[in-house]
Amino acid sequence: MRLALLYGLALAAALATGWAEAAPVPEEHAWAQDEAYVYRVRVDSKEAKYLPSLRGEVVYLCRAANPHGFTLRCHNFLTLQRHSNEGRRFPPFGVFQLGWKFFDGGSVGRVPRPPVDVVFDTRGKRLVRAGAPTRDFDLTDPSLLVVHRFAPKGTNEWTVTEQVRLVHEQRFVRAGEEGFVRIKKTPLTGTLRIKYHHKAEGLAQSLTLETPNTPGQPRVRLAGKGTTTFNTSGIPVKFSWEGKLTDHNGKTEHTVPVTISYELLTGDEREKALRPAAPTTRAERRPLNEGELPNILDSLPQRMTFRRALAVMRLAAAEPSPKPTERAKAAEGLVAALSDPDPFLRADAARALANWGDADSVPPLIAVLKDSQLTARWAAIDALGSLRDPRAIAPLIAHLETTRELFATANALAHLGVRHPDAELQLAPLFKSKNPVVRLEVCRLLIVFGTARSHAALTKAKNDSDAEVAKAAGVALEKISARGE
Repeated sequence: MRLALLYGLALAAALATGWAEAAPVPEEHAWAQDEAYVYRVRVDSKEAKYLPSLRGEVVYLCRAANPHGFTLRCHNFLTLQRHSNEGRRFPPFGVFQLGWKFFDGGSVGRVPRPPVDVVFDTRGKRLVRAGAPTRDFDLTDPSLLVVHRFAPKGTNEWTVTEQVRLVHEQRFVRAGEEGFVRIKKTPLTGTLRIKYHHKAEGLAQSLTLETPNTPGQPRVRLAGKGTTTFNTSGIPVKFSWEGKLTDHNGKTEHTVPVTISYELLTGDEREKALRPAAPTTRAERRPLNEGELPNILDSLPQRMTFRRALAVMRLAAAEPSPKPTERAKAAEGLVAALSDPDPFLRADAARALANWGDADSVPPLIAVLKDSQLTARWAAIDALGSLRDPRAIAPLIAHLETTRELFATANALAHLGVRHPDAELQLAPLFKSKNPVVRLEVCRLLIVFGTARSHAALTKAKNDSDAEVAKAAGVALEKISARGE
């Protein structure tokens, strides 16, 4: 629970996740290289007049793992919000507090953030945090949320003590500027102390974070307890922590309860969290501002920068340029972005190509079907369905047989099959698949665009050993007959 605690917030009791009884606390971290770990996180505080919170998913991509340590890339998709004490959400305006930090209306909601790379040794000691000194943190950065400092073998209780830095924020209004709120920022150094001990249900933590009691200066104290459980692979699966935060701004003091929780998502919940948004429709696209496209095109080649990510996201939501040369240049830059090391940027590039792409974009999108990350593969499948190029039919049918991203693949093939009759014939070999899920999807696709050419195969499928396949084959035959095809 390093980061959640570092950031001075807390969480309500963890939600039921379906995990079996807790596994023993591991001696070393066991993150698997190239694996994406998706956590549902919730951080709540309770101010006098409102309830600020951070809610959503945090994705940790293990970029490297070896006997010396591991590197995690943290993608923060949390949404900052506040509710009234009656549960109603406030409109996104005004300045409000979360922990010892203030936010304005522009910070409310889900704000695009660059990913953060953090390097650890095998026992969870943070070695390098890209983009900030290793001892810096703030309340809203979850890059260390699930990583703990484990003790040497045979140790049941241990303490980790660090000097950390934070920035305390305080509202004030200058004379003559009533109604205009300013924020005074004061750098502070504090002592973070986490006492760990093994319990039957997992790893218990007792945390205190204190800054010095200097006259006239703000100070912060956070204290609370929590427990983390692990799966048999040594990965944290559930965490809950609760405590109190005391913020003294140099004149007045207030104390609020804070709670933090997270759970590791698996199965359908994990897939849903990693699933990219569908390509924007005509009604959803927004025209670019005059003179905006040249800046976007300049940013597309900027590898390893957040400028590139913002440019790709902007194109994914924009109305394509009516000028062929501009559209082609944008498509070229987006194709290059398909090889970016960030899987979410690759996904956004594919989403943008669904609207900006051309014939040259199709082979690179087909190559993304073999991407190691679900989010990039799914976006490429959607883009191929939108572009409706017949070269994508065979690769998508091969992907359908793997059953990965089944819904997205079937949807893309439905778009292609309506326009390209050859899709029907290329589906025929999948009737012999040993996987009934694949045979079922073939029948469902033929319900959409099947013709008399599939009559014999569907008639045979009516006697399939799987009842759902047999039923779907009968429906397909009825639909083909009704269409007169």
